[in-house]
Amino acid sequence: KKQAGIYNQAIMDFGAVVCKPAAPLCIECVFNKTCFAFLKKKVSELPVKEKKISQKKRWFYYLVMQQENEIAIRQRTGKDIWNQLYEFPMIEKERESSVESILQDAEKSGLLPKKKYELVAISPLFKQQLSHQLIAGQFVKIKLQKKDMVKVEMLWVKAGQIKKYAFPKFITQYFDSAAKQSLF
Repeated sequence: KKQAGIYNQAIMDFGAVVCKPAAPLCIECVFNKTCFAFLKKKVSELPVKEKKISQKKRWFYYLVMQQENEIAIRQRTGKDIWNQLYEFPMIEKERESSVESILQDAEKSGLLPKKKYELVAISPLFKQQLSHQLIAGQFVKIKLQKKDMVKVEMLWVKAGQIKKYAFPKFITQYFDSAAKQSLF
């Protein structure tokens, strides 16, 4: 009880080196004469996991808004994934959605001025698997007539300078794909 930290570290080390979930070293284990799983030949069945990690699926639709040679980005804040990294303005949905629906939501929220933009391109579907969630989504490239028509605060960056900012892997995949197609 007086050295709980040392004990916990020893148990974790024991689990990582000897009593591993895959290929445990039962024959060499100092506890094999008292180990319930080893004695009952249930090593592959025990311990029983009480709950399975639930996998959440999130749909991110990024608006790659460009006005002349500048692109709108913003920094992620709060207690969510990719905190402090940069991203394009985004609409999150619970399920896969049409581009028309995304653009309507963007207009309602003030991300886009009503009908004062041109839809340039829609990316293929991108995915990134995180520990407890699957991120899926697309990038909708839009050309704005005037950037001051956007009602939400953005950081406008020259297109040639955009890679100086830290973006999550999901977005860098888009950069790589767009570069191959000469879209970015």
